[in-house]
Amino acid sequence: MREIRFRAWDRESKRICNVEQIEFNQKYAWVSWHKTFTQHGYFKLNFNKIELMQFTGLFDKNNKEIYEGDICIGLMDGGLDYTHIKFVVEFKDGAFVDSYFHRKLLSEKQNIEIIGNIYETLNY
Repeated sequence: MREIRFRAWDRESKRICNVEQIEFNQKYAWVSWHKTFTQHGYFKLNFNKIELMQFTGLFDKNNKEIYEGDICIGLMDGGLDYTHIKFVVEFKDGAFVDSYFHRKLLSEKQNIEIIGNIYETLNY
């Protein structure tokens, strides 16, 4: 069973945050990030100030955690042959899928590499 984890895009500070705790009923999350090299910041942010991104339970070929909203390249089965595609990880109909073929991401064996995310990468 995969670990349920989230990260968030803070719309005001324009950076990715670690989600420490989510209060769904009150519609806020406690988030953290490094303010300096030695100090962490912990903040309570309302859902209207963040975009939550769920961990897929998968890792890319460099052992980086793959989250919803990540931009990836990967060698995928295109039906007739394998081809390198660029895609965004999306959550659709209860599964994490690629935005290109709209097929489920099943395992790290798909040779996926994260190259950015939809919030920090221009012109994806």
